[in-house]
Amino acid sequence: MKKLIKWLIWGVGSLLVLAVVVLVLVYLSLGRIVEKAIETAGPMVTQCPVTVDSVSLSPLRGRLRIVNFAIGNPEGFGTPNAFRVDEIRVAMRPGSVFSDLIQVQEVYINGPQVTYEVGLGKTNIGTIQGNVDAFLKRVSGTPGAKGPEEPSGSTRKVVIDQVKVENGEIQFSGTLLKGAALPVPLPTIAMTDIGKGQPMSGPKAAAEILNRILGGVLDTVKQSGKAILDAAGDLGNSVKGAGEGLRKGVGGALEGVKGIFRK
Repeated sequence: MKKLIKWLIWGVGSLLVLAVVVLVLVYLSLGRIVEKAIETAGPMVTQCPVTVDSVSLSPLRGRLRIVNFAIGNPEGFGTPNAFRVDEIRVAMRPGSVFSDLIQVQEVYINGPQVTYEVGLGKTNIGTIQGNVDAFLKRVSGTPGAKGPEEPSGSTRKVVIDQVKVENGEIQFSGTLLKGAALPVPLPTIAMTDIGKGQPMSGPKAAAEILNRILGGVLDTVKQSGKAILDAAGDLGNSVKGAGEGLRKGVGGALEGVKGIFRK
């Protein structure tokens, strides 16, 4: 009898240890799961490559940290990324990540770097915003809307109390400038009550946030048109002594920029 009790105790203890090990492994893998979800859903929303270096998630503390988030450029643009930020911090109600409704208290995006690139009659930011808008119309059920399908999978929804984007900078670049860029400050962008009253899927909420940021970039560029052209003129003067090809490249890019601001 004592031997049986001993074996039972040993068996139960082993099961508890195994359960703890499994829970630890699942906990440690949560960040990688979120990272994979971002890199899968992101391109469906933007029609561009989306990458992150790492994701750390602490559901019991209600903290999510995304490191080196980047959105690449549409085909035909030459700069490496359209949008890049070193860190995105998300504060959630502890434990809500395990429920059907994830309650996000704040999304904080500090110091994003946006590259606004002028191509042949179009811009990278305008193109990406068009892709995001098409996604939102499609998942919102707009009649006749064409765009990518919403990623299938979890049916969990999200509500976001507030989003803050600050200390951002727009690098204005022409395709023919071969990477040369002109900086313009991006004003602080604040959003509240995303999904309030009608909780959204994660991809749709992310698309709403990105659409607002891209709209802010486009508004800033339009409002800063004269300053950008003045800076572009300075850049053109600085390459007067350069080769003929570079001078033509700068001149062509500046004419393209002027065309955009005349519209």
